[in-house]
Amino acid sequence: VSQSRYVWGTVHVCLCLEAFLKDVVIKGFGKEDAYVVVSGGLIYFYLVEFIYRYFLQKLPVMDLAAFLHLPIKKKSIVHFLIGKSYISPLSLIAPLLFAPFAFTEIGPKFGDFAAWSWLLSVVFSSWALHGFILWFKQKFEDRILGIVVVFIVFILGSGSTYFGWFNLGDLMKPLFDWALISWIPVLSLAVLVLAMYTLAFNFYRKNAYLEDLAGSITFCLNSA
Repeated sequence: VSQSRYVWGTVHVCLCLEAFLKDVVIKGFGKEDAYVVVSGGLIYFYLVEFIYRYFLQKLPVMDLAAFLHLPIKKKSIVHFLIGKSYISPLSLIAPLLFAPFAFTEIGPKFGDFAAWSWLLSVVFSSWALHGFILWFKQKFEDRILGIVVVFIVFILGSGSTYFGWFNLGDLMKPLFDWALISWIPVLSLAVLVLAMYTLAFNFYRKNAYLEDLAGSITFCLNSA
């Protein structure tokens, strides 16, 4: 219940922010071109998303035990649960936050094609991260390595620009700029989404098994 409260609280904050995203960018950063600031800052959104997904995202294994006793192939159950996770509140943050910006700021300036292509690129990047976290969190959640990686990502992401090591925003902005004039970034990111989905699916299908302990069915997940 506590985790669910934090998840919906995060969604609520994002919904409030999206209504004023352009004003926040212009007034907060002192820039007139909101698109340049938002596209250049998307990498930081994904950095924050990596952190909160790692700690808040519910894993499909939480529901898997309730299905494994049914006469349904394990592959189908895993497909259903992983697919279901893509319509969770955390996966709706990116489209809810950036869709208004895409159609009120990017559309009038660059055209409808650019608005749709840019938005889909943003959303697919978020969903690719979602698939990666499904694999990463289950594989490393109980190990110190998982926390170390999260800590390193946070330090490099937050400290790189602050200390002038490198501009992290420059890594992804060209991709979103390209999306304004081409479908290639969208298609490439769609392939990445499928790749991350496949990574998570293969891991869950390989490591899920039933163990009969004291006459009861218990679900276990190996840590490969």
